[in-house]
Amino acid sequence: MIVKLGVALVLALTMLPWGAQAVAPPVPKGHVIFEEGTWMPLADAPAYEFDDARVDFISKDYTDAARHLRKGVAFLNVEASRAQGEDKAQLSSSVEELEKLAKEIQKGQMNSLEGLDNAIARAEYALAAHHRILALGAAQAEKNAKWTAHHMRATATHLEHALTWAGHEGEQAVVAAVTRARTVASKLIAGSEWASAEVGNALTALGDGIEKVGQWVQPRKRQ
Repeated sequence: MIVKLGVALVLALTMLPWGAQAVAPPVPKGHVIFEEGTWMPLADAPAYEFDDARVDFISKDYTDAARHLRKGVAFLNVEASRAQGEDKAQLSSSVEELEKLAKEIQKGQMNSLEGLDNAIARAEYALAAHHRILALGAAQAEKNAKWTAHHMRATATHLEHALTWAGHEGEQAVVAAVTRARTVASKLIAGSEWASAEVGNALTALGDGIEKVGQWVQPRKRQ
């Protein structure tokens, strides 16, 4: 079941091995705990909210545009909560930027479609970089095929969205990296034998794609 997240809802992810059985930890008040395997299929969810925000923004339905934008931000908040270092800083920066935009849009104080597109491109870029870090960790430290595959798929998904929001959806090198990652991920999920070179090459290609998209994403304006 897909759960639409409210802005105030905080989700904590339990990092259990795929398919492992465990006693559920105590749930802090105000939190909902998901096993990560339940969360991973929602990688596309922010994109739906961002797309709806853009449609509403163009039609000048600013209240709904801000609402959808905040729903997308909720997903970024979840990922930021389990990130570290530069990864966490990048996600948190996008959260702050989109929250500020949502307030401005709701008040009718923001009228730049390009500004909205660029902010969303940065958010998707941050999510792609984040999931690649998680995929690398699963591949290098655990050699957990299914976790590697799911984070690789999420990386490909967010990279593809970032490419589109940045206005470069036809960039062949990045499209090829996305396609390659999905192919390798599907093999791993299907139970194919672990192939370090194939996994490594796919993750390297994703890294190159993320770096390329990063060159197109306009930097935030300093306040």
